[in-house]
Amino acid sequence: MGMKFRDTKNLTEIKGTLFYEKEEFSLNTEPFYENGFSSLLINDIQLEIDEDSVLLYIWGFCPLQQAKEIDSFPSYYETRQISVLTETPLIAGISKRINHARWDIFYNKANDWICIGNPKLSGQHLIQFAPGAIATIENQEIIALWLHPIFH
Repeated sequence: MGMKFRDTKNLTEIKGTLFYEKEEFSLNTEPFYENGFSSLLINDIQLEIDEDSVLLYIWGFCPLQQAKEIDSFPSYYETRQISVLTETPLIAGISKRINHARWDIFYNKANDWICIGNPKLSGQHLIQFAPGAIATIENQEIIALWLHPIFH
């Protein structure tokens, strides 16, 4: 795949809020930061990154009509900065896809958690890197995104 992810330092505070706009089927982080350089794609979700290849926040299209229902959600995670290491340099304004086949979407209605990818939690390394956004990292690859937005 050519992309590896590593957590680089503890974050003491994550500023902003992740929202899910029901009418638009979209995710947005507010306030919207202007320091995005490029982004990585999982399905139609953008993981915005800065010039130093640090993951900043989430935004994008995420319809939940076909989501599979689950009861699980992350109860333990670390809050850390995640950096991406790529074989080829990232280009400003150009997205790079992480998953070539679409990942399944899961939804925990009782707790408003969305999982994109592998919903397995036990024994996994979970890192909150942005408002309402947790990555499951296995062997330096993201295998799932857990999102906990406020629904509008």
